[in-house]
Amino acid sequence: MVMQVNPSGETLGATVAGVNLAELSDAAVEVIVAALGRYGVIRFPKQILPAADLKNFSACLGELEINVIGAFQEPGHPEVMTLSNIVENGKPIGLGDAGQSWHSDMSYSKTIAFANVLYAIKVPRRDGKPLGATEFCDMCAAYKGLPVELKQQLEGKPRCMISTSSGK
Repeated sequence: MVMQVNPSGETLGATVAGVNLAELSDAAVEVIVAALGRYGVIRFPKQILPAADLKNFSACLGELEINVIGAFQEPGHPEVMTLSNIVENGKPIGLGDAGQSWHSDMSYSKTIAFANVLYAIKVPRRDGKPLGATEFCDMCAAYKGLPVELKQQLEGKPRCMISTSSGK
């Protein structure tokens, strides 16, 4: 199957199909990085990635960072952290307090990440609808939508590029 990048039609987002993230060529990585740059958020449905493959794919996008919490890391792959509200034998299997409000992932890092990779294994549902969500905000579109007067007030102020996500 040939890799396809299908834009969402919104200000952010595209779906990449026809690719196995566990077996990427250099050419496929170039297409993925270009799609990420163009659409800001990309998704890869129906992937099955053990921790090592998830880590290897993520490394294609840049240097990996180990979360400062230092807990709920995949054995042998500390760059892979589990977020979960599941409790087994009285112990949480992952960080349960992730994404409770709008935030910028890893914004405390010395260098802001080029990308954040999220991999959903089991998304809880009620009445056929997913509970919670990860949402993204297009800060370029937000700026373009500001009144001219506010843009003038912001002129010359320091700027930074951040990705924002929310797990509601």
